[in-house]
Amino acid sequence: MPLPQIPTPYIKFHFEGVVALCVAQGRPKFEAAIIKSLEGDGEVREHIFSIQFTKLKNGQPVGQPLIFNKDNPVKVLRLEIQNSSPKGAQLFRPDGSDVEDLLMHFDWAVGVEGKRMHKKKVEIETNALRTVLRVFGVDESIFYTAKMSPADLKTEDNKGNPRGRIKGAAEIIEAIVSLPSGKAPLEKLNEATGAFDPAGFTFVHEPDVVYEVNVSQVCIHSGDCFPQNVADCYNNLIIGDEDRRKISFVVDENGGSPKTAQAPRKGLLGKIVDIARGSSKPTDVSVRISPQTQCIIENFEKTQGFENPA
Repeated sequence: MPLPQIPTPYIKFHFEGVVALCVAQGRPKFEAAIIKSLEGDGEVREHIFSIQFTKLKNGQPVGQPLIFNKDNPVKVLRLEIQNSSPKGAQLFRPDGSDVEDLLMHFDWAVGVEGKRMHKKKVEIETNALRTVLRVFGVDESIFYTAKMSPADLKTEDNKGNPRGRIKGAAEIIEAIVSLPSGKAPLEKLNEATGAFDPAGFTFVHEPDVVYEVNVSQVCIHSGDCFPQNVADCYNNLIIGDEDRRKISFVVDENGGSPKTAQAPRKGLLGKIVDIARGSSKPTDVSVRISPQTQCIIENFEKTQGFENPA
């Protein structure tokens, strides 16, 4: 089952780096949050956060992009797409054995609260998250893995005992969301009044137009960032130690980047993971986008105060 095609105009969302995504099948809204450090000012060391909005017509940029970052900060952004009866988010979960399709399977995204990581339900540390974008009125859409990680996730219990490795994880998640007739203005939270004000960007239904929304918190270096900085932030998402797994990068003996050097795997899963690695030969990969930083936060509105973003 190939990735469904959605006609223009549409919005293409790109989630990359130390970002948490809350989305569920059939849910007409989704949220993106940045994962924070619990130390100092909350910033993840060696990383920079930004949200960029760009309009493209026939593949070419139109006007200047709108960028929010450290120099142009924003608390929360809100986008409401006008749909009378939205279908809700559709997660790409193909059947069959086509490798190219399975590489884009949504469930490569590591679920922080899922059984893939923990034995039982765990509690999310809300202070380790900051919601930055909320989108309402999601109708025709598809959420999928845009890039697989070439590294494994090593997990251990709270005493440091090995709990095995997670084979295969998403580095980048993307979503294509249809844009119906009319306009959808982007709004930003006014911290002084608690109201949402115009943010200076409007999504308009026009032929041959694609809007790109890039939410990222990535390494500021052209080379590697220290992987423990990100691993600590990810592990801080979970409250308590009992029956939970902690993760770390699979690093080489010299403490460098995650290694992709392993023998080719057997079976369909093995083929997928080997393609993601690109090669079974020894190769170091950058930890700018780490396998554990793109994750799903289930029941997010209950832990993050969905009705009161301030």
